[in-house]
Amino acid sequence: MIKSALKITALVVGVLVTVLFLALLVMVTRPAVLVGVSGSSLAHAVNGEDSPDCVKRPDGSWTCSTSRVTVNWMGCWTAKPAGRAPARTGCLNLDDLISFD
Repeated sequence: MIKSALKITALVVGVLVTVLFLALLVMVTRPAVLVGVSGSSLAHAVNGEDSPDCVKRPDGSWTCSTSRVTVNWMGCWTAKPAGRAPARTGCLNLDDLISFD
């Protein structure tokens, strides 16, 4: 009976470690899935450091400086600048959410 309890405990611990590892992996690679998108993190991703925060529009898109930005559920964005400049794409990373300023 004690051996079966140890097996169950080991199984539960293994599952918990796996779930924590997967959550950490998602947080590092696609943090917007877990914490969402903010104006400051999107501005850092699209325009770099020291840029004003992006503003969310009623239709769900964002305005960052002179670009209109759409963001999907994974935190990947497409910025379409005003004028004829080509669109830029990217994804939010952990360093966009956490800054040590």
